[in-house]
Amino acid sequence: KHIWSFVKIWRNKFRNSMKDYDTTLQWIIFTNEHYFVGSIGDGLACSKGKSFYLFPQAKQLFSNLTVSLTGCTESSIQLTKRISEPMLLLTATDGISNDLKIENLPQMLRYMEQQILLDAVAFQQELRSWVKNWETVKHTDDRTIGILFIKGRE
Repeated sequence: KHIWSFVKIWRNKFRNSMKDYDTTLQWIIFTNEHYFVGSIGDGLACSKGKSFYLFPQAKQLFSNLTVSLTGCTESSIQLTKRISEPMLLLTATDGISNDLKIENLPQMLRYMEQQILLDAVAFQQELRSWVKNWETVKHTDDRTIGILFIKGRE
């Protein structure tokens, strides 16, 4: 309900030019005991804690129809509540997610977690290089990736 309220408020900020600012949206919201992951539109959201989890919106990665903020309905908003720490959360726009093989995601997240623990600054530089040099065949989608690593409560 809160995300749908956000969408309605966002839509009300525009008169006739809303389509000029259309976008998909992925989010991670934290409270003291839970995190909420959700999306409107395509892209990817997954986590690796004790086990790997691919969030529901990512199951339809490769459709030609993109749901977006201007065209979504309350029922098209995907939201999942999970509790697990420590963990690594990954979100990516379709400019990245369309090129990833779903079956390789657990290994990729394991590699990311190892590199962050080894040297987070070096991994940040490596990740920048990945995104900068990401070869995209037949599309010019943006290449945005977000990684959040939670070590656990001290």
